Amino acid sequence: MVELLTGQKAISSIRSQDQGKSLATNFLQSMEENSLLDILDVVVLKEGRKEEIVAIAQLARRCLYLNGKRRPKMKEVAAKLEAIQGSSVQDNVGHTELTPLNS
Repeated sequence: MVELLTGQKAISSIRSQDQGKSLATNFLQSMEENSLLDILDVVVLKEGRKEEIVAIAQLARRCLYLNGKRRPKMKEVAAKLEAIQGSSVQDNVGHTELTPLNS
């Protein structure tokens, strides 16, 4: 999910030294520093709604817990994503375009 949100590979030699090579670490740090928007892919920012993106990012953060017992089960992840998608569809009934994240 983090790769989809950011458009980045999990491990990158291109990522700057201060960011580290791990996308997971970089993503978690961005969430801690409330700078999630800085790491997200441009397409996600343009096409997604802020509420959806934040909900998915929070779910992705839970999937990155080191302790496997704290990570959500795949059924829970799927259900949560379906709920996010369902709320998006309901919110957009009768609307022709999505509200951009940066508005």
